[in-house]
This record gives sequence, structure tokens and C-alpha cells, in this order.
Amino acid sequence: MFSWLSLVLPLPLLNLLLKQRLSQQVQATPLPSSFFSIRAADLKWQKTPIPGIRIAKLYENPQTREVVGLLEADAGAVYPHHQHVLGEEIYMLEGDLVIEDQVFLAGDFIRYGPGSAHRAHTQGGCRFHFRTSMDDSFLESLPFSPFNAWAGILTCNLGRT
Repeated sequence: MFSWLSLVLPLPLLNLLLKQRLSQQVQATPLPSSFFSIRAADLKWQKTPIPGIRIAKLYENPQTREVVGLLEADAGAVYPHHQHVLGEEIYMLEGDLVIEDQVFLAGDFIRYGPGSAHRAHTQGGCRFHFRTSMDDSFLESLPFSPFNAWAGILTCNLGRT
């Protein structure tokens, strides 16, 4: 962008002023008010209404309805057809996860956009990190369960912390 300042001030001085101004803006930006962590030994794995699947909730944000956690599935477990309100991100930690005839393994990243829907299963068992919405919904009934959304699994089963 062309400015009258570039005609008056030498470029090195203009760069210095710009860096100082950016530095002041960065310093004025408030940092998060708290730090949060969970140690591996403190994870609280909870059963879900879906046979062979457990979840350890790491973080939930009631304002954005976002939930972050770990999912662990036994060999042969099937996660029912479900739809994502805000999308879903998965990072595979171990094992295999099959979605739409694609096999994902440790180190693979999967992202679905808002409104997407899919079902998943594992052949040999798996564990992955996920980020999704508490408002996601199942598109098929769950066996032996009154739950009909991630919110039911994540808030009722894991409790609020």
C-alpha cells in the first residue's frame, strides 16, 4: 500500500515504526486467563452407549459447543452413521479406522466439514484424538441407548467438569 509517509520517511525508519506499532498491538492483546492440562494418568475413560467405544473428554467449550477428546474403540467396533454440525477433525494415534472404504492409520489426519455425515468402524481397534461439536447427531438409532447426540455421550456420560 502506498502512503505519504513513504515519501517523507526513509524505508528503514518506516519499517522500525511499523514493527514498534505491531509490537504494541501484540502486547496489548490479552493472553488466555488460564492454563489447562490433563496428564495421561488422569484421563477418565468412560463407556459410551456404543458397544466397544470409550471416550476421554479433554476439553469442552459451552459457548462454541466444541468438544475435544480421545476415542478408544475395541476391534470390530462400529460407530453409527452421524452428522456433524460444525465439522469433525480426527488425528489417528494408533490402530485402524475405516470410513467410506478408506483405512486410516496412526499419524493420519481426517477432517469433515460442517453438515457432513458418515459412519466408521475399526477392524483391529483404534485410538484417536477428535475435535467436534456437542450438537452432532446420530442418523441411526443406538443400541440400548436413550442418547441421540454427542452431547448425550459427552456430557451425560462424562459429567461436567
